[in-house]
Amino acid sequence: MRSLFCIAFLISCSPATGVTEKIDVGSAEPSVEPSGEPSSQPTSEPSPQPSGEPSGEPSGEPSSQPSGEPSGEPSGEPSGEPSSQPTSEPSSSDPCDNPQTEEWVATVPSTLGCAFGQDGNASDEQGKYRARNEQVLTWTPPNGGQICDIRFDFEVSMGEGISGVFGYDDEFLIALNDRVLLASQTSMLVDLTQVSNSYEYDWSKIKDLNQDFDSVGDYFYPGSASYFEAPAPPTVGFSYFIMGSFALDPHRSHAISENEIRFMLVTFGDNDAGDCFHPGFESTIEVDFGN
Repeated sequence: MRSLFCIAFLISCSPATGVTEKIDVGSAEPSVEPSGEPSSQPTSEPSPQPSGEPSGEPSGEPSSQPSGEPSGEPSGEPSGEPSSQPTSEPSSSDPCDNPQTEEWVATVPSTLGCAFGQDGNASDEQGKYRARNEQVLTWTPPNGGQICDIRFDFEVSMGEGISGVFGYDDEFLIALNDRVLLASQTSMLVDLTQVSNSYEYDWSKIKDLNQDFDSVGDYFYPGSASYFEAPAPPTVGFSYFIMGSFALDPHRSHAISENEIRFMLVTFGDNDAGDCFHPGFESTIEVDFGN
């Protein structure tokens, strides 16, 4: 059990702001077969008819419009490719080739008191994790867009981290898409599923664990370039948090793959009216997204 002392505050964040038919025309000249009968006149005398036009026989010349020639009207068959067919394949573009950037200020309001015996919490019991208060802020890209990149003001590549007035009671953690980025007590993560260099938050695996009041300040944060400090609970005072960008990368990529940012702050308690407390927290997040 801890006594509670809290003051109002405002976190100061470094602005850092996811488818031809060819028609062949045959010859129009019919062949002319000889009649096989000799002429009644000697071959040396000219016949009454010109020699080129045997009497009684077809002239052998085609009609003025040969049947094999096409008329001036179109045949009804297309002469080439249908016009409905595209002349080339449509090109596909990556929505992240030319992304937009939006600055999201994730503001988590202050909390005080646990809802013992409600919403999955147990009844109060001294020295055990019996209740929690989960606060989740969600950002999704507008108009069905795609998240391309995420940058946090508390990561190394964005500056010097964030500092300001903060405190908690009894314990707290911060998670990104359910993956723990910061926790006030390493021992409460012991039964959680490990993912990359962190753990996947699950209240059912923390509930009823014994609290370790003798290891105050045994903070968890992944990465050697990460650091956190805050006054011992329930005091409120100067706090500071920075996280290595490389350590954050697998969890950043996880959020991008889910195309959603879920920023969560959870406070815990055992049996006191002042448990599940924090005075508020704020982080500025830059999101690149495309449509």
